[in-house]
Amino acid sequence: MNFQDSSVQVISYWNLGDTYEYSVSLQKLQYTETDTTTNETITYDVEVSVIDSTENSYVVKWFYKNFKSDSPNPIVQKLAAVSENIAVNIKLDELGMIQSVENWEEVRDYMAKAIDLIKSEFGQIPGMDRVLQKLSGMYSTKESIEAGAIQDVLQFHNFHGGRYVLNEELRGQIQTPNLYYIDKPLDTDLMIRLEDLDKKNNQYVIRSIQAVNSEQLIESTYNFLKETSAAVIQKEDFLGIKNTAENVSRIHNTGWVLESVLWKEVVLQGVTSLEIRTILMK
Repeated sequence: MNFQDSSVQVISYWNLGDTYEYSVSLQKLQYTETDTTTNETITYDVEVSVIDSTENSYVVKWFYKNFKSDSPNPIVQKLAAVSENIAVNIKLDELGMIQSVENWEEVRDYMAKAIDLIKSEFGQIPGMDRVLQKLSGMYSTKESIEAGAIQDVLQFHNFHGGRYVLNEELRGQIQTPNLYYIDKPLDTDLMIRLEDLDKKNNQYVIRSIQAVNSEQLIESTYNFLKETSAAVIQKEDFLGIKNTAENVSRIHNTGWVLESVLWKEVVLQGVTSLEIRTILMK
């Protein structure tokens, strides 16, 4: 933090062996103007530790444990815990920006075994094949893991590498992963604002808002469902679709995230699907 010009450079000043425990909750809601059809929360813990450090990079291990779901559905509970005791090794540059998942093959094989166990137990349930196929696809390649399977890590490092000035809005366009077609990322409008510099507690608060290009989102969603669904799909069914994400993080001056909340909202045909992911240092 630089109090002379009220700015922040988000950099990871980390040391080999640094370890912090985080609690994570992921609440999923689905509702219309008149009714809430889904309200379920998954909670779990993550141990984040620096296992390698060089002059210009880090490797940080994310170890997942203690999965719980408040869903009364045993299948949902089983799916929620599919990542229990998995370790994901993330390579970062010296600023804390994500470079790659180092042990992606190990992650792929671990998840394949876990998904096979679920398939053997619940595979006869109608529609389960499609659910497990989608889950398996998320972990099938290095690119798919880095794009869709490390959402906690992406949220955690959302602001790393940038310099921000208090109350100044930075606006631009980025490309975000397309979970339907990995090779066709989506244009996304981005706004970032540094909202608070807390000198006493050596921390700051920063916010980002992302809005995916609606035309590209309609095209991707329509094409994917046309290819995978047995139902008759019309492109007009997706007019008005909206996908936005808002992330607020409180970060210590060392670059360790103290608290981060991400609201991801998709609106389609009057139905809102909202995910709220909260990462909190214990």
